[in-house]
Amino acid sequence: MINLIRRIGIIMMCLFLLNINYATSASAKGKVEVNKDTVKEFIDQYLKENMKKDNVPGTAVVIIKDNKEIFKKGYGYSDLENKVLVDPDKTTFPVASVSKLFTATAIMKLYEDGKIALNKNVDNYIKPFSVENSYSDSVTCANLLTHTSGVDEASELDGGTLNEKDVKSQEHYISKHLPKVVRKPNTVSRYSNEGYNLLGYIIEKVSGENYQEYVQKNILDSLGMKDSFIRVKNESTAKGYEYNNGKYTSLNLAYQYNLGSSGVIATSADMGKFMQCHLNKGQFNGKSMLKPKTEELMQKKEFANNDKLAGMGYGFIRSDRNEKLIIKHEGALPGYTASMFLVPDENLGVYISTNTLGALPFNFEEAFLDHFYPSKNNKFDKVSPKSDKDYSEYAGVYRSYDGLGKSNLMKFGILLDPSLDMTIKDNKDGTLTLNEYTTAKEYITTKLVEYDNGIFARKDGKGDFAFRKDNGKVTYAFNDISHNSFEKIGFYETRIFLISIVIGGILIFFINILINAVKYIRRLFKKEKSKLNIFDNLNLINVLISILNILGFIGSAVLTVAMVTTYSSRFMLLLYIFLGILLAGTILSLIQLIIFIISLFKNKGFIKSKVYLSIINIVNLVFIFDIYYTNFLGFKVY
Repeated sequence: MINLIRRIGIIMMCLFLLNINYATSASAKGKVEVNKDTVKEFIDQYLKENMKKDNVPGTAVVIIKDNKEIFKKGYGYSDLENKVLVDPDKTTFPVASVSKLFTATAIMKLYEDGKIALNKNVDNYIKPFSVENSYSDSVTCANLLTHTSGVDEASELDGGTLNEKDVKSQEHYISKHLPKVVRKPNTVSRYSNEGYNLLGYIIEKVSGENYQEYVQKNILDSLGMKDSFIRVKNESTAKGYEYNNGKYTSLNLAYQYNLGSSGVIATSADMGKFMQCHLNKGQFNGKSMLKPKTEELMQKKEFANNDKLAGMGYGFIRSDRNEKLIIKHEGALPGYTASMFLVPDENLGVYISTNTLGALPFNFEEAFLDHFYPSKNNKFDKVSPKSDKDYSEYAGVYRSYDGLGKSNLMKFGILLDPSLDMTIKDNKDGTLTLNEYTTAKEYITTKLVEYDNGIFARKDGKGDFAFRKDNGKVTYAFNDISHNSFEKIGFYETRIFLISIVIGGILIFFINILINAVKYIRRLFKKEKSKLNIFDNLNLINVLISILNILGFIGSAVLTVAMVTTYSSRFMLLLYIFLGILLAGTILSLIQLIIFIISLFKNKGFIKSKVYLSIINIVNLVFIFDIYYTNFLGFKVY
């Protein structure tokens, strides 16, 4: 799950330029045949150059072509301390969000067996729980599979543990993280870990078996994936690492309470079998995991944010790259990254995993496709800009909530993560400039030109780009990543504005405390002390408000980050106390404001005090808006 802390880790580790040597040489030479020799030459060279550059300890790769394993190799170390080499047949790596394809496969198996209706309200399958949904449209398994349910991303608090013995059930997880719909189902596709967590729970409720048992029996055992597991690591599991200050540090594997979004731990060799099955219409070694028609449902377009875009299958992310349809899934966890992509028309499957959180697998995917299937045509070059058309309505900032909750404390992540936002600039010449982050968290800039109504070609050739209007106003932007949707936001929602409020507000609160502390000390040394007026008393109340705001916000923010990164809930009560302090500061601010407004009209003079208190009250109100917007106001822990 590429969530709040994982995303920050990727950004810190992965902001670097894509290696374009392969794309350049491949474009010059044309298409390169995919065989064991050309694949080996490309991968050996690519990983030799990039593993060291990107500080990746170990990597494993497997390639399936025409129903055969044509390449399989491990690189580097699975255990740096003991110098254990990566073995693609034995070394297991958490596949992270690639696990969603196992969940989707299991759901489709239940559908095939007549135990699930894809378009039936999921409330029928999760009793006694139900989805919090104020819309008339119900949430279905089809919605969950295509990320179109409108279900908000869950809080990461109380969602996992670093101690295998402390793992809690999926039922416990759902009871604490009840799915909440925050936008109308079946309107846009937006990546949702919570949606797949819910699917994982549905598998248990419908099958009568726990998730591990069902997936083990119906997928892993069926495909002969004998060295792969669900959730639990073994002695062959690669250690996860992070690289800081010139050295590697090993990380403890986190155990998620939920399994639907991220639970599989597999060898590369076993992942080759999984890919081979999906490439061969659900069949493997004469056995049928899924019927061909069911497999087709997983791969074909079931929903798209725009008809011109590749869209989502039931589990598979579809993408148009270099005139090829790619179906894939990627994943990232602290200490691990993985990417699996299939090119059905070429009967090709590629899987790569690493034991560090980084961009290498994502960039490898791009480099591989550019090398073996270089793009011949760029739609951008064939379109003439409409210089006389006004495109200013598209300009602005757009935000993705990929992996980030809108209704809980995780919304705080918008202050920490710049990769959530993309910007569009109107160049006034019939083109737009797009600034965005790639899946690898690389910041890129490219131009867009309209070739159809609201549909744009990209100069960098990375698929199409589209906008959506509701009631005549631009509301969304969509890139070629099928589950990505970016909401257009106002200036008051931008990171810079919100961060400025937090930093400026806390700074002014400190100054207010200091000024009044100095005034109080001076007053102590005065022989004749004048009686405090109403504005002096309001100043003292504002000192208390400042203290409550500083203590409440910093305490809540630090505790939230600490508990998410350590997978601990031991300070949950303290978090509620800090949130209560913030709420108390807000209530006191509003009461004080009412008294201040009344006093303005009742008391003449006191100009300096009135101006000073007016400024403080404005700061209080703006700060309240900020903590309300980021869900620190109230107790929105889950």
